[in-house]
Amino acid sequence: MNDSKITSRYAKALFDLALETNKLKIVKNDIDVIFKAVSELPNFKEFINSPIIRASKKQEILTNIFKQEVCDISLNFLNLIAHNRREMFLKLICLNFFTLYRKFMNIKQAEITTTRNIPNDFKNKIEEIIKNIYKSEVELEQKIDDSLIGGFIIKIDDKQLDASVSTKLNNIKKELQNSIN
Repeated sequence: MNDSKITSRYAKALFDLALETNKLKIVKNDIDVIFKAVSELPNFKEFINSPIIRASKKQEILTNIFKQEVCDISLNFLNLIAHNRREMFLKLICLNFFTLYRKFMNIKQAEITTTRNIPNDFKNKIEEIIKNIYKSEVELEQKIDDSLIGGFIIKIDDKQLDASVSTKLNNIKKELQNSIN
């Protein structure tokens, strides 16, 4: 079975169980915690990906780490993943869970890239515009990219609005080159 099928099946199973038990938001918060550990803690990543550590030992360690942090559903899920030797897919399972959650909760994921931090009131206006256009909630992430020179790029799903100065300059350069040839 390929990685994509594995991660999507485990994520879907957890999502369905959380939904069925009316603990979707609780499990989503647990997955935030787990994802943060897998993404940001190098020692945790090494532990998860270690083929030397037995599944039973990983289950014991995962229980000790997360028993105070997550609900029983999430803890049992972690133990199941370790038992089935699928823990190396944990980060991708979390990402798939987030996708299912956002789709179910009608949340659009958007990204704005600028040359510097934007003020909160401007960020809130952008979120409001996206909410009105898509009739959904919005998770807006900001990225900084000095190469834009100025302006911004907004990405929502597979759509992109590029209003950056660097793109406009590149377009002018292409037009000039085409007019010379």
